[in-house]
Amino acid sequence: SRQYGKLYNAVRSGVLDSKDPDLKKFNGVFEELYIEDGVLYLGSRVVIPTTQHLRLLTELHYTHIGVVKMKETVRRYFWWPGITKDIEAMAAKCDGCRKYKKKPPPVPLCPWPYARRPMERVHIDYCEYKGKMILVMIDAYSKKIWTRCMMSDTTTYKTLAVLFGWFCEEAGFPTTLVSDNGPQFTSKEFEEKLSKWGVKHILTPPYHPASNGLAERAVGVVKDKLKKMDVSATPVELHIGLAYIGR
Repeated sequence: SRQYGKLYNAVRSGVLDSKDPDLKKFNGVFEELYIEDGVLYLGSRVVIPTTQHLRLLTELHYTHIGVVKMKETVRRYFWWPGITKDIEAMAAKCDGCRKYKKKPPPVPLCPWPYARRPMERVHIDYCEYKGKMILVMIDAYSKKIWTRCMMSDTTTYKTLAVLFGWFCEEAGFPTTLVSDNGPQFTSKEFEEKLSKWGVKHILTPPYHPASNGLAERAVGVVKDKLKKMDVSATPVELHIGLAYIGR
């Protein structure tokens, strides 16, 4: 853009024309601007030309990560004058965020002791979304969530295979795993495999889903994100992959 070109040349020359209407908004930050490998920076953040603002915000907002997360992500890596107001305006105009904006949830009772370290206790559950089953796991300490689209295969074998992958490749084996009384979780094979892995398995009481409240909460988060992304007509398969970008 014309403004970016003027600013680039001003930084390169070390002289800012404070009377130029295109440049006066940079008065307060001019000393922090520099050029490296042909790219204009403010501190560690890339200065984005005016013509690219909308494109950048649109791409980031496509996953409906929310205004707070957008601010955190954008301001960490990019900068332009008025960046915060532009992010808020983008979120305010989004049908998905308005339609599925959740009310503050009631504070749930906590039947479990607070976890003291990552993977001390994980909670798992299945949820259904548009005919596809999703395996969900949440770490009680960090609240990190894992998801996997299982299509219609929720067998013990498939469930164990996914859990083993998460434990080996990402998180490490948990001390305790909490689940409901789904058939894949109550099978002899499931119990034997967890025992072999050194994982204590706790089954929540039937007809009392609040006992596995963390898993219920994680399922709610998953479904909420998928619904928001569906407003933008994203294919369901892509929803699963995008739901936890930046998690």
